[in-house]
Amino acid sequence: MGDTHTQSSDREHLVIPPGTTVLYVGSESKAGAITTRLEQATDHLCTQTATAAEDARAVVENDDVDCLVAEYDLADSDGIDLLESVRKQHPNLPFVLYTDDESIETATRAISADVSEYVLRSDESAEQRLTDTVVETVHKTTRLQRRDLLEQLINLVPVGVVVHDIDGELIQANDRGRELLGIASDEPLTEALEDHHVYHPDGTPYDRPQLPPVKAFRTGAPVRDELLYIEPPDDGPIWVSMNSTPIYDDTGENIVRVISTGQDVTELKNREHQLEATNAELKKTRNRFQALTENASVAVLTMDESSTIQFANDTVEDVFGYAPDRLEGESMDVLIPDRLVDDHYAAVERYLETGTRKLDWSWVELPAVHESGHTIDIGLSYGTTQVNGSQLFTAVIRDITEEKARQRELEDKRKQLEATVAELERSNRELEQFAQAVSHDLKEPIRTVSNYLGLLERRYAGEFDDDADDFLEFAAEGSERAQRMIEDLLAYARVDHGGEIDEVVDLNDVVETVVRDCKRSHESSEVDVSVGNLPPVVGNRTRLEQVFQNLLSNAIEHADSEPVVVDVTAEQCDGSCVVSVSDNGPGIRPEEQDQIFGLFETSRDSEGTGVGLALCEKIVHNHGGEIWVDSGDDGTTFSFIMQPSTA
Repeated sequence: MGDTHTQSSDREHLVIPPGTTVLYVGSESKAGAITTRLEQATDHLCTQTATAAEDARAVVENDDVDCLVAEYDLADSDGIDLLESVRKQHPNLPFVLYTDDESIETATRAISADVSEYVLRSDESAEQRLTDTVVETVHKTTRLQRRDLLEQLINLVPVGVVVHDIDGELIQANDRGRELLGIASDEPLTEALEDHHVYHPDGTPYDRPQLPPVKAFRTGAPVRDELLYIEPPDDGPIWVSMNSTPIYDDTGENIVRVISTGQDVTELKNREHQLEATNAELKKTRNRFQALTENASVAVLTMDESSTIQFANDTVEDVFGYAPDRLEGESMDVLIPDRLVDDHYAAVERYLETGTRKLDWSWVELPAVHESGHTIDIGLSYGTTQVNGSQLFTAVIRDITEEKARQRELEDKRKQLEATVAELERSNRELEQFAQAVSHDLKEPIRTVSNYLGLLERRYAGEFDDDADDFLEFAAEGSERAQRMIEDLLAYARVDHGGEIDEVVDLNDVVETVVRDCKRSHESSEVDVSVGNLPPVVGNRTRLEQVFQNLLSNAIEHADSEPVVVDVTAEQCDGSCVVSVSDNGPGIRPEEQDQIFGLFETSRDSEGTGVGLALCEKIVHNHGGEIWVDSGDDGTTFSFIMQPSTA
């Protein structure tokens, strides 16, 4: 067991149902502060408290408790005794032990009793770590419960359900799905469909991008009621009505899975073929209506010329809340928002008189009224037929409320992102203007100071005492440092405007150039640089030269012995290139490593300006990568990620 720490910025994606209850068992002196932290961590958490194990067991038995947090020392027993008693009746209830007892015996008892998490009260951050641990534990438990429920539901539904990953590979199928596809229960899913062929109803083979699961992933939109047939290697064709829906991650931006449902309509297709032989026109009308009304994923309504509902299938209740027999005989008014009623009757009258349609009847998205009174979003397709001289209108309807909500959410996030980008661009412009102003306004007076200091040294050499000479030297060095800081700051501000980051860069050539320049500028130092076989990357050569220049100069300037040994290597990792620059220097103090990339951050004994590593980080980030440091007594390694070139 270990302490868990969840960053507050990540909590917006945690899965915690509203009303989730956490019971804290322990002293009143600690309970108040901890329960306050828990309730502030997320609006969905509620807390209760108890001081004794007996009280806690009563609360667990009588109330809905989603997570139990107990101190080790309780008024009438200890937290592990409480854990053991709770586990007998509630084996899956999350239990977090909060203790300052660091003994192995206590830890062993807790683990043996199946504690969920174990948090030590060892320092001032303990309450925050406990809060983060409880939030993360509730999140994980909820995710596991939902996953288990989803798997149970998938196996219970009477249609085939299959799941594809982002590579289009089949990774899960329920029993009906395997049966539908002719896959044995013990046959690996990844190999099951290699010999299957998929065709459009007209017999044209499917191109892979057009397969419903692939299309749903590629477009990000659901594929509804796509009719196709599959030819297994050892069996006849299987006709399937398929729906494929993309599943997004917690951010709502990235598709991680595609879930498809398929209904075997082979018998229906065979019946269609039989009816075609006897009466083609009757077959077309009858089977079209039958396919619509029997498909559980859509609602079907038929109204007459007066907008009176003549037929409603069972799925209408899922969409509108009305039982079918309650709608039949009612006016369409009950389903139409008041502001659109007049438009509806005008459209029906216009069509009956002139046959004119102002909307695309193949797909229309409109608001509708649910039985409970709230507004929902629906998508519908219209068709017409004549019965005994009267016109009937049939609508196939889907509830798209959730889809429209996701679209609105994505649009809001897009606008927020655009605003953020605009703000960043504005900040960058202001930073560059500031740096240019600083450079212009400060460089000249500092240069003047430096010139006069040099004039003093030359004209009055030997006339000052030793202290005065030292003072002049200190002033000259300070002036030079100020000039370097201004130049570095200007370079930092201009890094976002240094050309495109899309050229193929030969890192071996870049490092060779930088090494040559570094040795020339540090002639008094003995430097040994070894360079591995570096791959070409996508980037901006000038900016990458700045990165290597700063890292190599740092290694040379901070060395405490000679020769200075520097190794430059690269390795491939998950499709990226990780470049490392290692030295044999004295290393960076642990307390300085977290701040080393901050602007104007320097080590205690450094004479640098504190801009070089900040500049490196900004350049690497602009290339879409990350940079980090590993340092110890045997030296320091700076590593950063680049995109390898495929050219």
